[in-house]
Amino acid sequence: RALDFYNPAKWYRPGDPTRSAKEVGTPFKRIPVPDDASVGTFADAALLKLRSDWEVAGKTFPSGSLLSLPLRDCVEGRFGRLQVLFRPTERCSLRASVGT
Repeated sequence: RALDFYNPAKWYRPGDPTRSAKEVGTPFKRIPVPDDASVGTFADAALLKLRSDWEVAGKTFPSGSLLSLPLRDCVEGRFGRLQVLFRPTERCSLRASVGT
């Protein structure tokens, strides 16, 4: 669901490859991340790319950072295990990232 043109709300529902979404019946849960952050996954990790500074778990992460944490922690709002994969500097920014 879009909050505005650039900022969609992020939702998650765990899947079960042996059953259809209708059969599982698990409700969607809103992911508690900044509205302007991009959220992706890689294996069992959530990847967050920030478009604005974010202060969470006693730390401040600058706009343009790429962060990772276990997907389950992200969905539950437990951000103590955030890892910085990329931190921008005044001469270096992240254009894109690809999981391998």
